[in-house]
Amino acid sequence: MKYEVVYEYKGETYVNSSAAAEVTLLKGENNWSLSVLPRGKIKIVSCRMELDDSLRPGEKFFSNGYQSWTRSRELSFFQKTPKMGILGRTKKFEDLYHFSAYGDSRFRKYRRHASYTLTYFRKGKHFRFYGSESEKNGYTIFYLKGRKLCAEKDDKGQVLEKETELFSIYKAEGSEDEVFDQYLKVLGHGPIQDNQVFGYTSWYRHYEDISEEKILTDLENLKKTGLPFTLFQIDDGYEAKVGDWKKYKPSFPNGLTGIYKKIAEAGFIPGIWLAPFCAQKDSDLVREHPEYLLRDEKGNPIYMGANWNGTYALDFHNEDLKRYLHEVFQYYISLGVKVFKLDFLYACTLALHEDETRGGLMEEAMEWIRGELKGCKILGCGVPLSAAFFNVDYCRISMDVSQKWNDAWYMRFFHPEHNSTKYAITNIRVRAPFNRRFFLNDPDVVFLHGTEMSPKQKEKLFEAARKYGGVHLTSDDFALYNEGDIDRWNTMIAEAKKENRRSSDSER
Repeated sequence: MKYEVVYEYKGETYVNSSAAAEVTLLKGENNWSLSVLPRGKIKIVSCRMELDDSLRPGEKFFSNGYQSWTRSRELSFFQKTPKMGILGRTKKFEDLYHFSAYGDSRFRKYRRHASYTLTYFRKGKHFRFYGSESEKNGYTIFYLKGRKLCAEKDDKGQVLEKETELFSIYKAEGSEDEVFDQYLKVLGHGPIQDNQVFGYTSWYRHYEDISEEKILTDLENLKKTGLPFTLFQIDDGYEAKVGDWKKYKPSFPNGLTGIYKKIAEAGFIPGIWLAPFCAQKDSDLVREHPEYLLRDEKGNPIYMGANWNGTYALDFHNEDLKRYLHEVFQYYISLGVKVFKLDFLYACTLALHEDETRGGLMEEAMEWIRGELKGCKILGCGVPLSAAFFNVDYCRISMDVSQKWNDAWYMRFFHPEHNSTKYAITNIRVRAPFNRRFFLNDPDVVFLHGTEMSPKQKEKLFEAARKYGGVHLTSDDFALYNEGDIDRWNTMIAEAKKENRRSSDSER
């Protein structure tokens, strides 16, 4: 098995074992481990391995995208992983919209076939699976060199002074259930026992144009349907500015205290949307605490993307920021919130210290969040999935769905994380094995009414979510529901209860 670890030591470049460091490969029956023992302070330049396998004719390669929204799919040898679009790569659009922040084009060389954390070769129902046992020392990116399977580490620039495991890769072969169940055991976990979730989110019904009146109207209309939904989530649009989480827009003159009380009285679990590692540039938080901002090497604030007409990423290393977020979490818990949808989580990894990696920092942030929200449910979104494994209860597995089948045509020329119902359905299907293993899959919302999609297109989305999801939300206007709509949800909920019982029985 070939490997190549390139690093710098005292101004010189070395490859593999040398007077500066010892590189060791350990090969077991079903796993490989590659470690480095520095004899001083070394800086990683690159790290890659060639695995003893190749994509055979007729097989598919699983391409797991960088984060929740990144396009994921199975690829033949002649297909390729989507990359940043031609317009997204231009300096003009990058300076305006910072689309590259959503994905991995800033730090990873493009590969025609690439997959984060895990991958497989599939022919029919037979799988040859490969998965990283730890991403704390950098994301593991599987790729093809010709047809040969290789892996590289996202750890360029990391400074090491002690023995460090660079790769730990597990291999399994068999059916889909067999290989994923074996991987789950290797990671030291069992299946997720949480019940499926059904509920409402305000986002696609109103987007940011929400108010106390609209939320209470939607609550009342949902009650009238008699549907046994469990979750009622208030999404983006209530806050004065992103980052100013305890200040409200004028459309919420009484805050959220009374609204959450009514949600609980109606028998629903209160949920909230937050983007903890983001702040609008004109927010009070940015004005009062510029030290919270994540900055580049020149000291400039880093944008987290194109949202809200200018929004900065926040520095997870800042202890005062973490104290502020602790206060925010405790505030909403005091209002009765029990489900936190946390969005744009990748933002905290847009700049690194020299002794860390994106994978390690993202996992540290997610573990911190899990500790902060003990006793609550977490829905992760906009997060590299390996860091969400076992740190969230529910996780988005696709890009946002669109009111149109494939969103506005020009968005396809920007970035692989753009809204698209068409691509979301593919993500939902190929990431289906994650459900009940790493978290409950959130395939985003389904629609029975509204949108510019055809009835057939909405049906495709509904069926994919029903079959492969664990979280089932809608943003429908319940005032439009008829008996057929209500029956459809009730049938789906009854199916979920049977599955919950089967899952519980199998663990006894």
